[in-house]
Amino acid sequence: MTASDLPKSLTSPPPSVPNVLVSFPRDHVMLVTLNRPKALNAIPSVQHLAMSQLWEWYDSEPFLRCAVITGSGRAFCAGADLKEWDSRNALGSTNPDRGGALGMTTGGFGGLSNRSGKKPVIAAVNGLCFGGGMEIVVNCDLVVAADEKGVRFGLPEVKRGVVAIAGALPRLVHALGTRQRASEMALLGRTDYGAKEMKEWGLVNRVTERVEGEGGVVEEALRMAEEVASNSPDSVIVSREGIKLGMEGVGVERGTEWLHKGWYGRIDKGENMSEGVKSFVEKRKPSWKDAKLKTIAFLAAVAATLASAIELPAGVPRSLAEFREKHPYAPRIVGKRKIVQIRASADDTDDVADEFLEGLQSANNGGTLYLPKGKTFMIGKPLDLTFLNDIHVRLDGEIKFTNDTPYWQANAYRHPFQHSIMFWKWGGKNIKISGSGVLNGNGQRWWNEFAGKEILDPSNAYLRPILFYAQNATGLHIEGIHMKDSPCWTNFFVTSKDISFKDVACTAVSNNATALPKNTDFFDSLNVEKVRVERAWVDVGDDCFSPKSNATDLYINTMYCNNTHGQAMGSIGQYSGEKSFIKDVYIENVWMLNGPHGARLKTWAGPNIGYGFIDNVTFKNFWNGNNEYTAFLDPCYFNISASMCAAYPSQVNITNVLFENFSGTTSGKYGRAVARLTCSPDAVCENIRLKNFTVTSPCGDPPVIICDGIKDGIGTPCVNSTSPEATAALKATCTAPVATLPQPTTPW
Repeated sequence: MTASDLPKSLTSPPPSVPNVLVSFPRDHVMLVTLNRPKALNAIPSVQHLAMSQLWEWYDSEPFLRCAVITGSGRAFCAGADLKEWDSRNALGSTNPDRGGALGMTTGGFGGLSNRSGKKPVIAAVNGLCFGGGMEIVVNCDLVVAADEKGVRFGLPEVKRGVVAIAGALPRLVHALGTRQRASEMALLGRTDYGAKEMKEWGLVNRVTERVEGEGGVVEEALRMAEEVASNSPDSVIVSREGIKLGMEGVGVERGTEWLHKGWYGRIDKGENMSEGVKSFVEKRKPSWKDAKLKTIAFLAAVAATLASAIELPAGVPRSLAEFREKHPYAPRIVGKRKIVQIRASADDTDDVADEFLEGLQSANNGGTLYLPKGKTFMIGKPLDLTFLNDIHVRLDGEIKFTNDTPYWQANAYRHPFQHSIMFWKWGGKNIKISGSGVLNGNGQRWWNEFAGKEILDPSNAYLRPILFYAQNATGLHIEGIHMKDSPCWTNFFVTSKDISFKDVACTAVSNNATALPKNTDFFDSLNVEKVRVERAWVDVGDDCFSPKSNATDLYINTMYCNNTHGQAMGSIGQYSGEKSFIKDVYIENVWMLNGPHGARLKTWAGPNIGYGFIDNVTFKNFWNGNNEYTAFLDPCYFNISASMCAAYPSQVNITNVLFENFSGTTSGKYGRAVARLTCSPDAVCENIRLKNFTVTSPCGDPPVIICDGIKDGIGTPCVNSTSPEATAALKATCTAPVATLPQPTTPW
């Protein structure tokens, strides 16, 4: 396909996919044709991720409203490429199609069998549909099949010693209506089910008389797609979300509640709803606008939709847009500086890393690199920026990293701490990055491929880059910008001092419910001094703020943390024989929503650990909504058993810690226990105090604070973890509503 063949309304061309033809035969409709007819359209391993990226592109293109997938030749798709599989077996290598790799990291087989997505896909089954092809069909929204002898369905995996692991099995009961039908198909391994039988079983919507020609299967599927595309794109997306809630086992009442308060609330009074009503009254055909709805991660969706949700205190922003209204960023006026500009990228494949480096070199020592609004600057190679001195970067556009994961894993910079890798490294003196633009880590592919893995697993070889890394930096200040979708940690500062963030946002939101962001902390550090954070909006899947070894003089004021693991000190004490510390920290005015913890101190235990201390830390004015423990001293980090922790306790002392003015409510995961402070038997924990601590539990009264090994108590009543009071409190679990946090109607 050439550029002239593409609809002019597309904002970008589709990604190239091997063995796949992409066309646009109707307005707002994409046709995807699997094109390995000699191999019966069996899909080789390399193709799954590429197809997943195609479907992600489809979801992101406002012009497109429906898609059709079919096959060339006599097969729709015969499943995995077994010849490739056999070759890998002969070489003794692991087959990438096995296990959860497909289903959990790329949207599944062909990018579809485990896809969530937001727009409908119609399967036009033109021939043999076995194995992975069947798994694709089971997860499509609509299915058309031809009533010809060559059109057959089946899951023959059991006859080949493998399993349909890419998403079909859990969905099969829903698709076929009964366990018995699902069991027949999955356990017998037959491949002789015809189109009419599948229609009787509920898998197929329409049956055509023939495969090709007038009234053929693709023609009928395109007709249905055109009909879908003629409806309100907003209504189609929201209706599909409601159906997905039912497929995912959400109860009718709760699902309706979620839909009404979440997705429906985002189209109510919108331009398409207004147009639909107006066109009906005026007796004319509606003129729809392309959908502006964005897919959102599961926790964010829940947070937006529970009717009985916890309300935030008055005046607290509930979205990025409200945060920006409450805390507007006004660029500071500076003296005359040399202004440097560079060319922007033409598309997402146009790497301007060399130009970016040259721009910084030119603006160094007193100038400003200006990246204007509406322009994107793609970075596709590592950059060493440790030479900077007295430089400003005005970011009103977007800096975006390419998502060529194999390239970055082979070429990114490295740091030994937790096997970190980085896109680039900044350093020097008097560096300011400010503006209303976006620093985009393009993390979705990284999250997809990392799903099911753990960053601290010693066997994990899948490393993900940090979005912003600085070393040996003094006077580095970041203001106004949006740090978005980092593959791993968002910020990592090493051996640096005088670091500040003001009026910034940090988000990581997945479009794949099976591959949520992980380890996307807003802030991590090693050997830092004098850090300031003032007014930050953080919505990520991990720590909101988490300085690590050797941090001193930290001041945090006004942070809104949703879907995070808390304001955390540490973890520290990880490395054998190494002394580490955190001291002189003051954190105030924090809103903690929908996460494991509020304020947390993490220290390592185990046979090969270090030692050190955490001293002089204040957590003040914390409001909690739907957090597990609102104050948590955790001496058994990371992920070790109680017996291992007891045998090899933490050796980090914790002293002079104050939790003051804590309010709100917990999630109920730990029953009536609202805080837990546990001291390691091999450490000293003293002068740890709770003051004006009024957190409640949704599981009833009284709320209980658990404390063990704290010298001279905590200044408020608490009970030992082995006490009857603690046992009863922990047993009284319940499910709390999620803190209301609707997403903005327009992205910022």
